[in-house]
Formats: sequence, structure tokens, C-alpha cells
Amino acid sequence: MIPREYDKLKEVESLKPTNDHGKVVVAKRGLEYAFEEDLRKESESHVRMCDYLRDLNEQFVVKQYKVPNKKLIMKARNSEYFTNLDNAKEFYPRALAKESRKFLIFIMPDGRSVQWAVLPWGI
Repeated sequence: MIPREYDKLKEVESLKPTNDHGKVVVAKRGLEYAFEEDLRKESESHVRMCDYLRDLNEQFVVKQYKVPNKKLIMKARNSEYFTNLDNAKEFYPRALAKESRKFLIFIMPDGRSVQWAVLPWGI
């Protein structure tokens, strides 16, 4: 069974099928970077997709950035209004270059391979 979460992500074009649509074992497919997708049941009506991207994340060179200007932060401390933004879906619109998608292929529970077309959470 493919959870609705996959369907929702396909609908907004966050996921794209790989060139191989068959149900084949990963090793036979030659998908060097493929990882398995884990599904976690959060409630009776919701299943969450879990990507385990630690190995991929270890390959990144992380740049260090300074904390924003201290004076600016201190100015805001006595502010009357603060904003709370819900950006749950805002992260997904960050499109991935086609040549980068091969690093973000995962195997769905039914055996098909799918690749992220946008930057997934966890990277």
C-alpha cells in the first residue's frame, strides 16, 4: 500500500519516478545512491515518510555563518508583535537540479524507485 503522503507529493511534483518503473531489487537496478523509505504511523489517519539521509549529509561541506547582528536582536526583545509562520510546505518548493536528483532516490514499500525533484526535509 502506498500512503496518501506519496500521492500528495507526486501531485505537487515533489516526487518524480525514476527511469526504471519495474519492481526490481535495488542491487540489480544499479541505483548506487538509492535508500529505503521508512514509514511511521503517527495516528490512525496519518503516516509519515522518514528519509534516512545521514550518509548523504556527511558528504556536505557545511559553511558557518555568524549570528545576526546583536543590536538588531536586542531591538526586537521589547517588541509588541511577533510573527509565527507556518512553513511546513514552504521547504519543498526548492527545486533540485536534475543532476542532483540521482542522490535522492528512494525505494517505496511496493518496490518502485522514486526520486525527489525538490529538496526534502533532513538535508
